[in-house]
Amino acid sequence: MVVCLCKGVADGAIRRAIRAGARTVPDIGRACGAGTGCGSCQNLLACALRHEDLRRARPDVPAVLAAAYAPLQPAGAAPGAMSGVMPGAMPGAMQ
Repeated sequence: MVVCLCKGVADGAIRRAIRAGARTVPDIGRACGAGTGCGSCQNLLACALRHEDLRRARPDVPAVLAAAYAPLQPAGAAPGAMSGVMPGAMPGAMQ
Protein backbone atom coordinates (compact mmCIF):
# COMPACT_ATOMS: atom_id res chain seq x y z
CA MET A 1 0.00 0.00 0.00
CA VAL A 2 1.37 3.42 -0.92
CA VAL A 3 1.71 5.56 2.21
CA CYS A 4 3.48 8.62 0.78
CA LEU A 5 1.68 9.73 -2.36
CA CYS A 6 4.10 12.56 -3.15
CA LYS A 7 7.10 10.24 -3.36
CA GLY A 8 5.27 6.99 -4.16
CA VAL A 9 6.67 5.17 -1.11
CA ALA A 10 4.93 1.98 -0.04
CA ASP A 11 4.58 0.61 3.49
CA GLY A 12 7.16 -2.11 2.84
CA ALA A 13 9.87 0.46 2.10
CA ILE A 14 8.95 2.32 5.28
CA ARG A 15 9.15 -0.86 7.38
CA ARG A 16 12.52 -1.69 5.82
CA ALA A 17 13.82 1.81 6.65
CA ILE A 18 12.71 1.44 10.27
CA ARG A 19 14.17 -2.06 10.59
CA ALA A 20 17.42 -0.74 9.09
CA GLY A 21 17.70 1.85 11.85
CA ALA A 22 15.37 4.81 11.18
CA ARG A 23 14.13 6.05 14.57
CA THR A 24 12.41 9.32 13.64
CA VAL A 25 10.20 10.60 10.82
CA PRO A 26 13.13 12.58 9.34
CA ASP A 27 15.23 9.38 9.47
CA ILE A 28 12.57 7.62 7.40
CA GLY A 29 12.61 10.53 4.94
CA ARG A 30 16.36 10.30 4.53
CA ALA A 31 16.16 6.53 4.03
CA CYS A 32 13.32 6.25 1.52
CA GLY A 33 11.94 9.73 0.83
CA ALA A 34 8.60 9.26 2.59
CA GLY A 35 7.33 12.36 4.37
CA THR A 36 9.60 14.77 2.49
CA GLY A 37 6.95 16.14 0.10
CA CYS A 38 3.76 17.74 1.40
CA GLY A 39 4.12 16.10 4.83
CA SER A 40 0.57 14.77 5.05
CA CYS A 41 1.83 11.22 5.66
CA GLN A 42 4.08 12.13 8.59
CA ASN A 43 1.49 11.04 11.17
CA LEU A 44 1.34 7.63 9.49
CA LEU A 45 5.13 7.43 9.57
CA ALA A 46 5.08 8.20 13.30
CA CYS A 47 2.50 5.41 13.77
CA ALA A 48 4.75 3.02 11.84
CA LEU A 49 7.62 3.89 14.19
CA ARG A 50 5.44 3.21 17.25
CA HIS A 51 4.22 -0.06 15.73
CA GLU A 52 7.77 -1.26 15.14
CA ASP A 53 8.74 -0.24 18.69
CA LEU A 54 5.83 -2.31 20.01
CA ARG A 55 6.69 -5.21 17.72
CA ARG A 56 10.25 -5.25 19.07
CA ALA A 57 9.13 -4.94 22.70
CA ARG A 58 6.27 -7.44 22.45
CA PRO A 59 6.73 -9.93 19.60
CA ASP A 60 3.64 -11.80 20.81
CA VAL A 61 1.28 -8.88 20.11
CA PRO A 62 0.30 -9.87 16.53
CA ALA A 63 -0.77 -13.32 17.72
CA VAL A 64 -2.66 -11.84 20.69
CA LEU A 65 -4.49 -9.34 18.45
CA ALA A 66 -5.30 -11.99 15.85
CA ALA A 67 -6.86 -14.16 18.55
CA ALA A 68 -8.81 -11.23 20.01
CA TYR A 69 -10.29 -10.19 16.65
CA ALA A 70 -10.90 -13.70 15.28
CA PRO A 71 -14.57 -13.73 16.40
CA LEU A 72 -15.16 -10.57 14.34
CA GLN A 73 -13.95 -12.10 11.07
CA PRO A 74 -16.40 -13.24 8.41
CA ALA A 75 -16.15 -16.90 7.45
CA GLY A 76 -13.27 -17.48 5.07
CA ALA A 77 -11.65 -14.07 5.64
CA ALA A 78 -7.88 -13.83 5.57
CA PRO A 79 -6.25 -13.64 9.02
CA GLY A 80 -6.09 -10.01 10.13
CA ALA A 81 -8.68 -8.82 7.61
CA MET A 82 -11.08 -6.36 9.18
CA SER A 83 -13.62 -6.19 6.35
CA GLY A 84 -16.31 -7.88 8.42
CA VAL A 85 -16.20 -5.39 11.26
CA MET A 86 -19.10 -2.98 11.26
CA PRO A 87 -18.80 0.59 12.60
CA GLY A 88 -19.56 0.54 16.28
CA ALA A 89 -18.44 -3.08 16.68
CA MET A 90 -15.17 -1.91 18.19
CA PRO A 91 -14.70 0.71 20.92
CA GLY A 92 -13.93 4.08 19.39
CA ALA A 93 -15.19 3.13 15.92
CA MET A 94 -16.94 5.87 13.96
CA GLN A 95 -20.72 5.74 14.21
